[in-house]
Amino acid sequence: MNSKTVVAILEDSMAAQNVARDLANLGVPQQDIHISDRLPQSPAKTPEEHRRGFVAWLEQLFSGESPDSTTDYQAALKSGKAVVAVDTDDAHEDDVIDVLENHGATHVHDEEPSSAKQQDIKQQEGTSTQSIPVIEEQVSIGKKTVVRGGVRVYSHVVEQPVEQQVHLRDEKVRIERRPANRPISELPQEQVPEKTIEIIETTEEPVVTKQRRVVEEVVITKESTERTEPVRETARRTEVKVEPLGASSSSIPSECQTDFQNNYREQYASAGGVFSDYLPAYEYGYRMGTDNRGKDFPAIEERLRTDYLKNHPQSVWDKVRGAMRYGYERATGKR
Repeated sequence: MNSKTVVAILEDSMAAQNVARDLANLGVPQQDIHISDRLPQSPAKTPEEHRRGFVAWLEQLFSGESPDSTTDYQAALKSGKAVVAVDTDDAHEDDVIDVLENHGATHVHDEEPSSAKQQDIKQQEGTSTQSIPVIEEQVSIGKKTVVRGGVRVYSHVVEQPVEQQVHLRDEKVRIERRPANRPISELPQEQVPEKTIEIIETTEEPVVTKQRRVVEEVVITKESTERTEPVRETARRTEVKVEPLGASSSSIPSECQTDFQNNYREQYASAGGVFSDYLPAYEYGYRMGTDNRGKDFPAIEERLRTDYLKNHPQSVWDKVRGAMRYGYERATGKR
C-alpha cells in the first residue's frame, strides 16, 4: 500500500484547526497532520522564518517537479491563508480529501514519495486538467388528467299516500204491500193470474287504476372548458466562479475596508471585542454580495449563516450577523 501526502489550502487558521479535529476523529495520528499559517508554531521563529521552513519541506516533498509547484502554497501563506499537509495511504486518501473539501479547501494535491513518483512520472507529463461539471435543470411542463370530483345520479321508488273523495251510488229494492179491493175486469173469471218480477239491486264500488306518466326528466350533461394557467417552477444550474488565490481582503477595495472599520467603531466597539473578530464577517458578506447582486440579504441569509458557521464554528451568529449584512449591502450598493 503506497503512502501519500495530501496538501491543500484552507481559508484561515481556524478552518485548518477544524480540519485537524475532523481528521483526528477519523483516526489520523496527530503527527501525520502538518499545518502552517500566518502564525509561527515556535516562539523562537518569526512568521517569515516559519513559512520558509514549511515551504522548504513542501519543496522537498515536490522534488522532481517544476520549481513552480509550491508557488500557490507560498502565495497562500503570504496572503494569510493556511496550508495543511496530511500523511496518509491509498485506503484513506479519499476520506482525507473529503474532509478537506468539506471545509472549503482549494488546490488539493496528493503526492507520493519520490520512489513511487518516479514510476508514474511519464503518466503525469503534459497538462494536468480538472473539470467541474456544469449542471442545469431543464423544466418541461406538461399536463395530466386528475379526478377532482363529480356527481352520482340515481333513481329509486318512493311511496306516497293518495286520498280522494269518490261519490258512489247504491241501489236497494223496497217491497211495500198495499191493501186493495177491486174486481179484475181484464181476465176471464175462471183464470187466476200468476206473475214473477225480478228486480236487481246494484251498488258502486271504488275502482283504482294506475297509469304511469313521465312528469319530469333529469338531464345529465358534462361540459368541458379550457383555461390558461401560469405555471411557475425553479430551475437550478451550476455556476462556476473563479477566485484568485489570496483574494480575501486584498480583493476588497480599500475604501470598503475603511467603511468596515468605521461601522465597527459605531456599532460594536462599545460592546467589547476587537475589529479582527468582526473582519471575517465583513469580508465574507462583501464577497457574497458581489456574487449575488440583485438578491436581498434576507433572501439568502440562512444559506450564508450555514456556510459561515461551518467555516467559523467559534463565531456567534447573532454577534456577527450585522457586520456580515453591512458588508453584503456595501457590495450590492445598498449602503
